[in-house]
Order: sequence, then structure tokens, then C-alpha cells
Amino acid sequence: MDGRTIRIGVDVGGTNTDICAIDEKSGELMVYKLPSSLHDQSAAVVEGVKIIAEEYGFSGEDVSRFMHGTTVATNAILEGRGARTALITTGGFRDLL
Repeated sequence: MDGRTIRIGVDVGGTNTDICAIDEKSGELMVYKLPSSLHDQSAAVVEGVKIIAEEYGFSGEDVSRFMHGTTVATNAILEGRGARTALITTGGFRDLL
């Protein structure tokens, strides 16, 4: 371990998965984009993190934070795709979604 402290952010989209890492000490920004894996979204995440770590020379031990987001679910809701579902909330939480 070379003493680096890395934060990783991942966004899984319907077309691409974006990996962004930043070295908290030096401020170095590292980015990588690859096609999303449609049948198993985790496959592109794992592959992308592995590639960016190898390319920029850090290991899992250097990672202090890992953040994950996805626009796949948001887009499905906005486009009305997916299974018909209901969201039931208690009083005061009708705007939860």
C-alpha cells in the first residue's frame, strides 16, 4: 500500500457505466467509462473498478469510500417501464418517492 486514500463513485446507466475515483491527498481525478452489463449490472462495476485501479496503480486497501448510483431505476420510473407496483406510506410521507 502506497498510502493513497481513494474515493470511488460509480454510476450505472442503461448504456454506460461511469467510474470516477479521486485521490483525496493529491486531488488526482481518475475516470473510466465502459458499456453497462445488461443482465448483471454488477459485472461492469467490478470490471470498471478493476481496470481503473490497475491503470492508476491503487488497490482495494487504498479505497476509503465507495459510492454507487444508478439511473437505470430512475429512468424506468420516469418512462413507466417495469412491473406495476404500489408504494404505500404512512401519513406525512406521500412525497417520499
